[in-house]
Amino acid sequence: MRKTCTMLWAAALLAAGAGTALAQTTASHDITVTVNEVALLGLDDNTAVAFTLGAPAAPGAAFGVTASSGTIKHLQYTSIVPSGASRRITAEIDASLPDGLGINVAATDAANGCGTLGSSADIALGTTPVNIVTGIGSGYTGTGAADGVRLNYSLDAIDCTGEACLIFQGNTTVTVTYTLTDAA
Repeated sequence: MRKTCTMLWAAALLAAGAGTALAQTTASHDITVTVNEVALLGLDDNTAVAFTLGAPAAPGAAFGVTASSGTIKHLQYTSIVPSGASRRITAEIDASLPDGLGINVAATDAANGCGTLGSSADIALGTTPVNIVTGIGSGYTGTGAADGVRLNYSLDAIDCTGEACLIFQGNTTVTVTYTLTDAA
């Protein structure tokens, strides 16, 4: 009987793990990563640009145009789009310019940053939105003073015909609005 009890006791200890050395060698947990859709747009410098149209250097020459410093700005953006989607940036002014004048923007593709930053185009600003950057995917331009799409503003005295091609009007201020939107 004693032998049977000892054997039962040994079996119980073995079944309970007393006869083997057990050690846990791994542990795990889940990590959830959420990627949100993002559309952010800004300018590196939002100070006003000023142009003055006045007398040329010589009588009979075209009107003289002088510009303030700061005619170069950088359009900066961050974008995360769903698979297969893209965005664009449009530009427009809020009011018409005096007859005979036009504001142009020479745009240069973003040189820094990361991802699909799109392609830029030179445009003439008007009161209807015009694409200035297209094909934007997921990416960012950077935030430095020279990062982003380079914008170079110029004022042109358009060829004038007729009596009232350009009439003195004093100061005219227009606001340029850039909009980052889903591609149409």
